[in-house]
Amino acid sequence: MPSKRRIETIQYLTGEEMKALLAAIRREIRAKSNSPRADTRRNVYRDRAVFTLAYRYGLRAEEVGRLRMADYDASARKLFVTRVKNGISRHYPLYDDELTALRAHLRKCGDDSPEAPLFPSNRGTGIDRKMLHVLMRRYGGIAGIPVAKQMVELSRHGKKELAAMRAGMDPITARQYRREGKLPSEKRRPRAWRTRDDRFAEVWDEVAARLGATPVLLSNHVLLTKRPPFGEIS
Repeated sequence: MPSKRRIETIQYLTGEEMKALLAAIRREIRAKSNSPRADTRRNVYRDRAVFTLAYRYGLRAEEVGRLRMADYDASARKLFVTRVKNGISRHYPLYDDELTALRAHLRKCGDDSPEAPLFPSNRGTGIDRKMLHVLMRRYGGIAGIPVAKQMVELSRHGKKELAAMRAGMDPITARQYRREGKLPSEKRRPRAWRTRDDRFAEVWDEVAARLGATPVLLSNHVLLTKRPPFGEIS
């Protein structure tokens, strides 16, 4: 007798929960604006930028810690992300809300040398997984997010592929992004296919123009949502 297929529930933050999380960080910014400790005032701006970028572009905790000042191109409004676990490293466009959070953080950040961490810890090294989980617990608790969902890495699988196809993206492309650009037939693809970066940029802009929405990349999947997906953050 064939065994029953196990159905797993995918944990992810809803738009309202993400909005509440960023609102909690904004309250902390206001509450700590007069703190006598410079690192306390600085870190809340860092935290807002971290969570904004992490959930917009599906950054893993390790990927956040690896970001360097040189990865941010202010003139081109782009951020280069070095992916882990066979992900595709590429430049990502930065929109107004991400830029607002990132620029506010950089104004407080002391070290702007190219190899300096974009999101430093108090020790001067890149912020690590343990600290990110501590921050998620702190702000998630303030925001009233269920404990089971107070995780840095959420929403990793098929929901984003389904959302992309419902919005008109062809299944092959949706599958390509769900699998981080690695299709089983990748080596046999027609020469007419463009590079991954070209195809990514084309789909990103095409969807935004078609729906009047900003594509949001969570855990390397394309999620289509009205922009901004979790409220203004400025």
